[in-house]
Amino acid sequence: MTWLFVYGTLRSGASAAHLLAGEIVERRPAVMPGYALYGRTSPYPLAAPHPGTEVVGEAVRIRPERTSAVLASLDEYEGDEYVRVTANLSVAGQAVTAHVWVARRPPDETERIHSRD
Repeated sequence: MTWLFVYGTLRSGASAAHLLAGEIVERRPAVMPGYALYGRTSPYPLAAPHPGTEVVGEAVRIRPERTSAVLASLDEYEGDEYVRVTANLSVAGQAVTAHVWVARRPPDETERIHSRD
């Protein structure tokens, strides 16, 4: 099954969580090392590579037969500001690889969210 890492509007209880409704078979707390969170003055966060930091979020597994459709739908939802990459996560102490949408361009360092979440 495919893992996704969500850290903003797609997290459970967030404004766009409904986009994954019915698609998830497992949801677990996760951390994505090597990235930082940005968007202090934005309604939604961006993750971008940043050594020595991490982003807190959720790892979700989606139904295998829906993988292509869900990824295409989320690519469209995320738009031009984000790009889908694969990243390593820590899920309950285990390393997994997941799809995640990160900033297409380096964000302004003054927008960094230091809480990681």
